[in-house]
Amino acid sequence: MQSTTTNFMILADPQLGLGEFRKRRDAGGDPVRLRERTDSHPSEWADEAARLARAIEVANKLRPDFVAVLGDMVMQWNDDRQLQSVNEAFSRLSPEIPLHRVSGNHDVGVDFLSPTTESLDRYRKNHGPDRYSFISGNCRFIVINSSLLDSPELVPGEAAMHLRWLEQELSAPTTDQIDHTVVLSHHPPFLQNISVDDGVYSLRPGRRAIVQVLENHGVEYLFAGHTHGNFITRHNQLRVIATTAIGLPQPGHRSGYRLVSVRPEGVSHSFHLLD
Repeated sequence: MQSTTTNFMILADPQLGLGEFRKRRDAGGDPVRLRERTDSHPSEWADEAARLARAIEVANKLRPDFVAVLGDMVMQWNDDRQLQSVNEAFSRLSPEIPLHRVSGNHDVGVDFLSPTTESLDRYRKNHGPDRYSFISGNCRFIVINSSLLDSPELVPGEAAMHLRWLEQELSAPTTDQIDHTVVLSHHPPFLQNISVDDGVYSLRPGRRAIVQVLENHGVEYLFAGHTHGNFITRHNQLRVIATTAIGLPQPGHRSGYRLVSVRPEGVSHSFHLLD
């Protein structure tokens, strides 16, 4: 008999290369030129890679039903060396533990924010689909590409299609007994409340549209990354849980991972320090 409980592990924002970018920017480097670098080297993200490797070791010991990486796996969307390093880290995850990738703005944003047709094609080729759903236990999980909702300007057709797909996915009947629907996103739709502008730390133009869709279908939990800090908030029945970076967190936060348990009676979660 299939278990009705799902236990999974969240890793957010490994973001290999962030430390070097910050160092060069703070030394006076032009951020635009830094985004166009082609001479990166794995030694530049040794710290971030080591933290990701430790997180994978923890996952192999805990044996969750799956691991979800909530975006910003790399710093630069088209850096082949960063991609190679992150894939090498993921290859150490036990083959018995499924890995679910969620796209972040650094994975698909050519200016760290905005997806293009080229960046989306590259992501889908190297990481897999940027929107999909799956069932584990008695829970339906829906993975979205929140960057399309946050910065749709260069691919408006993709953004509109993405929101239609989400509506259809939530409306689709299923033969399975589903007790909960959980959304996995990179951006949280909001941090304080739906009316407060959180700047770059949450969705901007797309927040009300997605919250309305989720509320219409009774979604109660959305797990996100992006903030490099831990934040928990809610709007009506929708709970938003953002997990800090496994790579380089904000000042005042420490690297860690979140464990989530989904049972018929509810969803619980806890944050754990990596070191």
